[in-house]
Amino acid sequence: MGTLGGNSVHAAAAALTWVGQVGVVARCGTDFPAAALARLREAGAGTFGIQPIDGPTVRNWVIYRADGSRNWLYQTPPSRNAEVAPQPHDIPDAWLDRLPPPIVHVAALPLAAATTIIRSVRARASAAVITLDTHEDWQRGADVLEAARLVDVFMPSREELTDLAGYDEPQHAAAELINAGVKCVVVKLGGDGALVARPHAQPVQVAAAHADVVDPTGAGDSFCGGFAAGLALGEDVTDATRRGCVTAAAAIGAAGSWHPRENIVRTSVRSRPVPAEVRQSQRIPADQR
Repeated sequence: MGTLGGNSVHAAAAALTWVGQVGVVARCGTDFPAAALARLREAGAGTFGIQPIDGPTVRNWVIYRADGSRNWLYQTPPSRNAEVAPQPHDIPDAWLDRLPPPIVHVAALPLAAATTIIRSVRARASAAVITLDTHEDWQRGADVLEAARLVDVFMPSREELTDLAGYDEPQHAAAELINAGVKCVVVKLGGDGALVARPHAQPVQVAAAHADVVDPTGAGDSFCGGFAAGLALGEDVTDATRRGCVTAAAAIGAAGSWHPRENIVRTSVRSRPVPAEVRQSQRIPADQR
């Protein structure tokens, strides 16, 4: 209870495990603790993209069941999610103008807000690499497919892909998306690792990293953050997926969004080790945080 979380925080904390130039774009209520913002800055995250708005910060509990299912108990009205969704002008121009072009991860948002953000980033930074996570409230339909086509990597979980496709066959569903014009699909499979699907290529199954589960909260977001860091370090999609699996395993081996970074070093990888030295990189300049 009372733990700093949220999709963007989990993803940013995971990316910061590997790279230093990580900025967070989000909106928070007037009750958001100043200490939490300070914690983000201390970790090296840029916070110029975090905008305060009137009203409460979104709070919810995640309930996990023995069969692996979960559900959310909102402590603020569910409609508040749309109210606090970031807007295109919240993204600092300096973050999109960087060279090499930035990796922009669009974490789980209401679909309309996510699509608006993606279109804006494409217009303002055409060379940016955009990754998109899904939201549990998205409904199957043309609007989701449109958003997926706009990005470079579409990253649904197995459960959310099942909801969107109408059946639980990740390889088949990912292939259907590719055939429909999606550039790349990376399906998060939990304990089964991840699946990479691309046009004119055989699908690649990437094994999960070993994990002693302490808290599964934020595993998918941590995967996305590690994956984005891999792309920023110049890795191809498959190697970035391996990095995502390592990062997710480390995240669920500790409680809270700011998992100990030494978990990365302790995590054993069944597919290919990730070098520890890549964790060193330049941070966002202080005047842009």
